[in-house]
Amino acid sequence: MAELAYPDRAGAMGSLPWGVGVTLWGLLVALVAVPRRTERGG
Repeated sequence: MAELAYPDRAGAMGSLPWGVGVTLWGLLVALVAVPRRTERGG
């Protein structure tokens, strides 16, 4: 996300596709890691 917000800073990788890819990867990991509610039939 630092790449997208502050591309000229030291933490940025210097490539827009890299910043977008890492952001999407983080979002995917967060969505998979969130526990899902399951309906249990009674």
